[in-house]
Amino acid sequence: LGSRHDKFAPATPRLSTGRRADRAMYTLDNLLADVARQKGALSKRGGGDYQSAWDAFNRYISAVIEKKQTLSMANFCKIGWRIEDNAHGKVKLRPHFQVAESFAKAYNLDTKAHPPASDRALTAVEEFNFSKAAIRFTQNLTKDGIFMGMRAILHQLGEVMSSGQTVAIDFEVGRLNCVERAVNFAFMSELYLREGLEVPSGCPEDATYRPSATFMPPSQDAMTLSLAGKPGATSTLKAHSAFLGGGWSDDSDAPLLPASAVALASPRLTARTLTPFAAAASAVPEGLPSEAASVYAESHASQPTRLETVQNEALNRHISQIEEEAANAIAEKENWEIHLKRCLDEEQRDQGYKRALAKDYAEQLKGQIQQAEQRRLEGRQHVVDMASMHDFPSFKESPDLAVYEYIRERRNNLKDDLDQQVDIKRKMKMAAQHNERTMEATHIDASKKELAMIKLEAAAKKEQEKANLHQAWDKDKRLHSVRRAIEEHHRTPASKSKLTGAAGPGAGSAPPMTPRLDLSGGPSLAASPRIGGGFDSGGSQGAPA
Repeated sequence: LGSRHDKFAPATPRLSTGRRADRAMYTLDNLLADVARQKGALSKRGGGDYQSAWDAFNRYISAVIEKKQTLSMANFCKIGWRIEDNAHGKVKLRPHFQVAESFAKAYNLDTKAHPPASDRALTAVEEFNFSKAAIRFTQNLTKDGIFMGMRAILHQLGEVMSSGQTVAIDFEVGRLNCVERAVNFAFMSELYLREGLEVPSGCPEDATYRPSATFMPPSQDAMTLSLAGKPGATSTLKAHSAFLGGGWSDDSDAPLLPASAVALASPRLTARTLTPFAAAASAVPEGLPSEAASVYAESHASQPTRLETVQNEALNRHISQIEEEAANAIAEKENWEIHLKRCLDEEQRDQGYKRALAKDYAEQLKGQIQQAEQRRLEGRQHVVDMASMHDFPSFKESPDLAVYEYIRERRNNLKDDLDQQVDIKRKMKMAAQHNERTMEATHIDASKKELAMIKLEAAAKKEQEKANLHQAWDKDKRLHSVRRAIEEHHRTPASKSKLTGAAGPGAGSAPPMTPRLDLSGGPSLAASPRIGGGFDSGGSQGAPA
């Protein structure tokens, strides 16, 4: 924020010493510093900062209030004048401020101190125009720059006010205060006194804030100029600011411009102004003949001096600059008038479109009402026609005697018919219950049979598994015995009786044979604990094979 004043203009003090000492108070300096820190520079080219946007906003407010009008800043506030009628029937204006409903709802603010007023109760309301603010109240900001700057400032202001912090933001026409989200705007006491109103308590008497003044830096041409000289005893030159925007003037009757500058300068310059330069140009040195003096005077009168050339060039530059500024001012005025005309045309077209839309809506609504009324009448007529067309009950013809007899017979037999119906329903119910019981018994028998089959299959499967286990155990036992006999045959020679028993019954009369293992589970192997091996065909006992 220190760059908002250039080196050509002194900074205007923003807050008094007492206000700066209150650290708990959120002031304008804090607001602008927070916005600059959070959002960054407003323009990358250095065309302006947030202070310039705030100054333009305040200049806009001051200009509108001076014209006795009301300024409406969308989504923030309305500030201006409210029309009041006093007891004597005279109309008076009172300073008015109200917070926009959208702003109050977005940041949960209490606006009871400034109740809203309708536009009829306010003076002419002017919407904040960013283009107008950029053209009339700034020199280095564009419409987009003011829009972005004000949006960032108002957003930060709303966030701080919604946090409950004590806020005091200085305007040029007053001060915006907020304590515990309760908003209050105190106008300058001068505004009340100017309208002859009683000054409310708490209104500041003097504004501690003034929009910063903007000064243009000197051009490069001006920086190249210099002035040097020495004062004379009889010099009549003095500096002043009324000649061509600044310069030097002579209090004597001697003019400042030569005669050759008449065609380049303004035609309003009089002959009296040019007399000394013409006299200086026509001055002839002493001692020359008359013919040489005339030639010298003519030659020097037609040739401008250095001083004349510099003055002519400066005058031309100044006139060119004034013409350029005048052309720019005229162009800006024409553009502004064209913009206003275009805005007025667009507003008129919008109003015409709204009127046409409202007229069309009214006609469609009338047509719908007429159609509804027509449908109601047609429905009523249809009901009347339908009621008139049917022929029931017809009292022209009486029913036959047989019909009465049938009705009487049915009436007499009504109890029997009812009893018969009750009996039929009872029998049907009993049959249904019998069928349910039969079906349930059938299901139970089938379930029992299925369970018995499952048990039998499980028992048979278990017996089969048991038999398989016994058979496998026997086979394994016999194989173990045979393996053991084979391994221990050299330790204990087998007797002939054992060999005979191992060979099987009837082996005593048969010739000796080589013993064979019987894996079929015969009694000969089961009875012999050990089978000798390695006997030859000769039958010699104890001889190895």
